[in-house]
Amino acid sequence: MLYQLSYDHHVAGSKCRPPASLTGSDFPDGPGSTVRMAMNGTDATSSARKRAADLGWGWKPDQLQTLLAHAALGTGPGTIESAERAFSMCPLTELDAGSLRLLPLVYRRLADTGWDGPALADLRGIHRRSWAANHRLIVGFQELVRESDRHFPLIALKGLAASMTLYPDIGSRPFSDIDVLSTAEGAQSLFTTLQRLGYVAGGKTVFGPTRALSYHGLNFSRRSDSAQCDVHWRISIEERRSDESERIERAVPLNVGPVVGLGLLRLESTDMLLHQLLHAMRWNPVSPVRWVVDVALLLRREGHTLDWERLLRNADDGRVLSCVRDGLSFLEREGFSPDVPPGVLEGLRAAPVRRFDRLAQQIRTQPPSYGRHAIRLLLIDFQQRSGGLGPVRRVLLYPVYLARTLRGTTQFGLLRDTRKGRKFRSQK
Repeated sequence: MLYQLSYDHHVAGSKCRPPASLTGSDFPDGPGSTVRMAMNGTDATSSARKRAADLGWGWKPDQLQTLLAHAALGTGPGTIESAERAFSMCPLTELDAGSLRLLPLVYRRLADTGWDGPALADLRGIHRRSWAANHRLIVGFQELVRESDRHFPLIALKGLAASMTLYPDIGSRPFSDIDVLSTAEGAQSLFTTLQRLGYVAGGKTVFGPTRALSYHGLNFSRRSDSAQCDVHWRISIEERRSDESERIERAVPLNVGPVVGLGLLRLESTDMLLHQLLHAMRWNPVSPVRWVVDVALLLRREGHTLDWERLLRNADDGRVLSCVRDGLSFLEREGFSPDVPPGVLEGLRAAPVRRFDRLAQQIRTQPPSYGRHAIRLLLIDFQQRSGGLGPVRRVLLYPVYLARTLRGTTQFGLLRDTRKGRKFRSQK
């Protein structure tokens, strides 16, 4: 059945729609992600796997994804018209994984309007499966919270925080893992707790100056129940800042739904908006189209409480002003959110963006091509991460950073990725 689709899967798309299915061994994915998609019980062909490994998605949704986002938000042509146009363009069984993530909320919007089209039963099943999968993750997370050292703050990020505060129910926003933010000491404590509960780390669990610079979080997974948890000590790899103490102090309680009584926090709305925009502005094997819905819902619900001056100041200090400008301008231009004050957009467009930061943003949002961009990107990335260190320490740490970041990468690998990038550009 169609509602047997899983939503915790990273599936790359072809230039139109992706192949019918992918399995975890078919696609080399990064920490914190899985590649498992079962659709109608069929396996992908080798050519489909190759297309999925070669291509990916930028942060801007395509025409079909735009229609689904409008259907989920009730904007643009409206929920029913947008959904019917999208379903006529592509059957549900052929949607890419990023678009599938929008369907539970599309179902809620359509059900609220009384729509009874032929796809309603499948959409209902998709929503139910999303609800069950999210609850399963939260049950495993409750065990972690009870066993963790509560002397350290525990802040829910991404899907868990968004589903609890922005969406009509927990099934309307699928998420594949639990993301939490804590202090560096709190993250180290969580590492120990997770390993005691049977989780396996996706990398080294020993903190050091290079790890703090090279990473913003670490993924843990448990095979027995497929639970996954990402522990963050920074909200994003894009920002040029290593201290999250101010954001942690501003965090607000998250005490709704199945997390009542756990003592969880979530980011304050302005910090949450910046995090959502940063997480979207990168090349991805799965279309990150749901950032449009996340941000639009946040602006709709919390727009009157946002501190726009602090948002722009933090974006400028973190050297990510171009991410915020591009994301908010896109939402305003495409009619997703009229809630951004005109003065904010004017200020963003007038604000000078450093050439260095603009180049970094361009590279992050391009298809993979290590042979062409690796050295520039790594140097930019290291300079942004090590801004608080002295020049001597930066020189000493750079070789260590390269060794950690490029572990397992060979000259052959760089040449292979270069050919992938060239092939993608030739197909555009």
